[in-house]
Amino acid sequence: DAANANTANNYNIAIGARVDTEIPKGSYTNIFVIIAVANPIPYEITFNKGNAEEGTVTNLPANLEDSTRDTAVTLPNTVPTRTSRKFLGWCSVQPVETDNIDSCSGTTYNPNGNGANLTYTLNQTASNANITLYAMWRPYMVTWDSNYSGTNLPDNTVTYGTVTTLPTITKPNTQCNGVDCYTGFKEWSTSADGEGDTVTTGITPTDDITYYAIWNFNANTLQATTNDNTSCAGTKYDARDGKAYGVNYITVNNDSSSSSFCFILSNLAIASGTTLKTGDSDIKAGGVTYTDPNTNQSVTRTSFTLPTEPWTSADQNYYCKAIMAVAGGEYYYNWYAAIANPYQCLSPTSNTNATATNDGYALGSICPAGWKLPVAGAEDLGVDNDMFRAALASHGYLTVSGIFLSGTQGGVGSRGDWWSSTRWYDRQAVRLYYNGEVAAPYRNGDKYYGFSVRCMRSS
Repeated sequence: DAANANTANNYNIAIGARVDTEIPKGSYTNIFVIIAVANPIPYEITFNKGNAEEGTVTNLPANLEDSTRDTAVTLPNTVPTRTSRKFLGWCSVQPVETDNIDSCSGTTYNPNGNGANLTYTLNQTASNANITLYAMWRPYMVTWDSNYSGTNLPDNTVTYGTVTTLPTITKPNTQCNGVDCYTGFKEWSTSADGEGDTVTTGITPTDDITYYAIWNFNANTLQATTNDNTSCAGTKYDARDGKAYGVNYITVNNDSSSSSFCFILSNLAIASGTTLKTGDSDIKAGGVTYTDPNTNQSVTRTSFTLPTEPWTSADQNYYCKAIMAVAGGEYYYNWYAAIANPYQCLSPTSNTNATATNDGYALGSICPAGWKLPVAGAEDLGVDNDMFRAALASHGYLTVSGIFLSGTQGGVGSRGDWWSSTRWYDRQAVRLYYNGEVAAPYRNGDKYYGFSVRCMRSS
């Protein structure tokens, strides 16, 4: 460094090394090149069953014994198995077992057996880099999910191993017209939509598993409404936040047939930050899996949270990222928010990122459970001109709430735009449009526009 340099900017370097003694001693004015070659580092990595009893662990990785000039060794991603226990990863010291769950005070490798942190860094200052890695374990975990999106959310509960008494859960107390939106708890199910296996007594899990609370909805909620003229029409309440909506039962007679459906007459008003789940929203029970472009990791989403990001300026033209805004008492959603799409593209302002693949990650819609967005041209909840006009004219309740674009609300009272779930092409989707005179169910609109959401249900 500069402290060791003389006034002529020459450096004195002291080196201990084996040298070729045939080269004469002396001073040299040309470039002096030193090449250092590392010796191979021998290592042995031993995989230990940890706190498990003898003979209870299978699929233990074979020990590694070798030498290398590299600084790191890639560990095998083999996941050992143990009866009634979940593998948590490897620990560089003997794990400490507390309440049947191992913890590591050293360095962890391959946590949860998911392939992360599979690199063991060699100690290059030692004569060898031997190490023993100990398996960490815990009993299988049971997650008891409240499966609820509204206010006063009950806490989820986690238990380990055999469950002899099922947990009790507090009923949500969101109010719908002065009464509880839920009449009470129904059962625990392995599926958030209630279609899975149910449990009424104790269980001994054979792997990590989630049970979802299934709730009974009050008869005056949208979630409990069926598609008939006695249950459908009137004022109904969304159990997710207790808000009231007018609903009408509409029958449209065509030349050879008739179609009947229930239609929510006012714009959906689900606030930003609300998490929507299968139990009370139009969300797929199995969720969607995709590769996050920001992390290049595979992620699975089983719920959808409406974005809290402000939508205020012209440069926020989101082509493949959910966004919403509230203006003048009206709620506006871009298409990705309307279809509950959790995908977050790298550059949402570029329409080149809006692809058919991105569209396929929709979880359903932000409608209540049992309700859906209109589908342009499809038989199920399909919308033709007659049906659409009938919905618009029904009792005059369907307000024309305008649009939200580039941070500005416009067209209130003179036009209405409502999203369907049908894509048009990469950057556009089909919208329903009405300007007070013309009703058009097949017009396209850019996916970043802020439109209203009207939900339907059909038999």
